[in-house]
Amino acid sequence: MLEAIQQQLPGVEGVKLNVATRKLTITYDSGAIAFPAILAALAQMNIRPVDSWWFRRKLAWYEYTDRNAAELAHERPKACCNKLPRA
Repeated sequence: MLEAIQQQLPGVEGVKLNVATRKLTITYDSGAIAFPAILAALAQMNIRPVDSWWFRRKLAWYEYTDRNAAELAHERPKACCNKLPRA
């Protein structure tokens, strides 16, 4: 099932399950996919996160950082920053 997550979602680079702690770790490219899309795909597979205050807090942080990373990934460089530094 973990391979299906990685193959189904473009931008997901790795999926790791720790059975002892019941933690699913997903590494992904935030320029290609956002965390809510990963949660939606997991929900379709009947994998749901723990509904707690702490997870909702982390979710808000992940969405914030994903949005910023995606904006920076798709932003064109400014003219002054497009030059190579001198040696």
